[in-house]
Amino acid sequence: MEDNSLKVSDFNTAKKPLLAKRVDYVRKFHNDVFIDEYAWMSNIKSNELREYIDAQNEYTSKRVSSLKPLRKHLFSELKSRIQETDMSVPTRMDGYWYYVRTEEGKQYGVQCRMKIKSEDDWNPPVIDERAHAGQTPCEEVIFDANIEANRFNGGFFQLGGMDISLDGKRMLFGVDSKGDERFDFYIRDFCADKSGDFDCKNGENIEENGSESADYNTRYNNSFVTLSDCIKGISSALLTPDGKWVFYVTLDSAWRPYQVFRHKVGTSVENDVKVFEDLDERFFVSVYESFDERSVIINSSSKTTSRVLMLPLSTPEGDFRMVLKPIENVEYDVSFACFENAGQDGKDIPLMFVSHNLKNPNFQIDVIDLRKYSADSMPFNIGEGYCIAQGSPYGCQNGDLIEKGASKKAISAPYYNSKNPKILQGLRGLSVDGLSVYKNYVALSFRANGLPQLAVMTKSNAVEDFKAGCPWRFRLVKEDGFVEDSCESAASCDSLVSCDSCAKVASFRSTSARKELSKISLEQAKNSRISLIGATGNPCYEAPKIRYSCSSYATLGALKELDPATGKSVLLKRGKILGDFNENDYAEKRVWVKVRDGESVPVSLVWKKDAVAKTNAMFITAYGAYEISSDPYFSVARLSMLDRGVLFAQVHVRGGGEM
Repeated sequence: MEDNSLKVSDFNTAKKPLLAKRVDYVRKFHNDVFIDEYAWMSNIKSNELREYIDAQNEYTSKRVSSLKPLRKHLFSELKSRIQETDMSVPTRMDGYWYYVRTEEGKQYGVQCRMKIKSEDDWNPPVIDERAHAGQTPCEEVIFDANIEANRFNGGFFQLGGMDISLDGKRMLFGVDSKGDERFDFYIRDFCADKSGDFDCKNGENIEENGSESADYNTRYNNSFVTLSDCIKGISSALLTPDGKWVFYVTLDSAWRPYQVFRHKVGTSVENDVKVFEDLDERFFVSVYESFDERSVIINSSSKTTSRVLMLPLSTPEGDFRMVLKPIENVEYDVSFACFENAGQDGKDIPLMFVSHNLKNPNFQIDVIDLRKYSADSMPFNIGEGYCIAQGSPYGCQNGDLIEKGASKKAISAPYYNSKNPKILQGLRGLSVDGLSVYKNYVALSFRANGLPQLAVMTKSNAVEDFKAGCPWRFRLVKEDGFVEDSCESAASCDSLVSCDSCAKVASFRSTSARKELSKISLEQAKNSRISLIGATGNPCYEAPKIRYSCSSYATLGALKELDPATGKSVLLKRGKILGDFNENDYAEKRVWVKVRDGESVPVSLVWKKDAVAKTNAMFITAYGAYEISSDPYFSVARLSMLDRGVLFAQVHVRGGGEM
């Protein structure tokens, strides 16, 4: 039997690594002087640097050469569990169902689509997921990244976004073929297919040679032409719904997105117009389309401050206007929506939703009734309108602005606020993330007890609550649909913070953490689950149902669809693992560990049930910065660790966005 075990001696057989030379280089910042001994490495064209990197790579290869059989074995093990030929669940966007196929032995996905049968066609088509792209009747391949990668010399290839016009006839896509995160954006017009649905205009065919050309044309059935206007070396771009304009973001010498340009499709990029520029090096610029497809939005944000401008798509050559007056150290985001036929005489009620942290570090969401303002009222003031959801101020530096003494309370203390919906009452570590308004429902994303959560309500109920000025009647979404809209149900995760689950440790140094966590009785957690639930794949405003994903450390991810009117959900797709994988062989649990200052920090544990906590190895990982959360997810690669008896611990340290 092949021995794939790892021995400490394997790391002690190579020579010492080369030490990089040190050359003094003086840097001055704010009247302070620093000596940078490795500044010479910033010259990526230096032959000396190249030689040093090659030498280090050679050293590494020799140092771990004895691990080659194990590495090969693990790779084969991982690959044997993956179903390579597969496809995503079709998602409706405008007049098509869009989905991605993957094929065995190929590195990239294939973007496909199929026309909807009618305007009320909301049930995804049943398609053979094992078929090759383009072989299914009525299936159109719109982008095969495997073929596209070969067109760029078969080297590095990354798709940098894709936009399709409302009528489905024009596509914008970006490609990074160097790995420097500068994308070249191209525009394609889809031509008449075999049924002759529509024609291309103002296009130029791409010249191809040899067998690659045959493969290229066969895959796409000669169904498009690429226009001549290529926008090179940029950060991101969007195509307006009518397919006539492109707004894109350029980079400065430090790779910072800082300018927005407007391009008219079919014209030279030399005639493009700069519509925005932010010279403040703290700010990064992005451009996107509002969800209601009525505006182009520019967001310029630093780590602590936001600026948002908008331009109605009805006047694409107009000037962008500031939406809210910016305030230093205040972050905010906006979205626009309307309550159809809910106003006087059956008119729409136009609304703006603002998520901000003016007073509350864990954000609040305000709604502004735009009927009360004229077209010249912008920019608004942050804090206008009335609050419909507010995060917990407990343990936050500025928490006293919301509630007296809040800054001194524990982050994990339950929070009550009369403005909040019932499902948010009594939650711990509550933060509100955002609100999405669709034609038939409203969705609220928030985080509590260290986990992301989702709540939904019908649009009709939202209209009633808006008019009455009362807390909105959101209902919590669980894996199998709604739970009751009571605070008891919403706070059902409180058991996760039970003092019985707390282990007292001085710090998260690996030795002490492993020692204390090993005291936990794994048998008590057989039926525990640490679930992530969030809305996903909902690009269509008119959709009657909302899609959401469920995942955890020990269970395969699933995509489900919920009817907001009935609370019933259906399974659309569940992840697949080949071989003898059985979810029941694994367990997970969240415990809360008290750290040096007395605050409780969540730790997620996952293991194979036959593991022994006191004697088996434990892999501990943590990341806490920039409010980046380490949320539950299923990992095929992690199985190889768990199956060998290793316990996995994800420490959710402060600095992340969990609490």
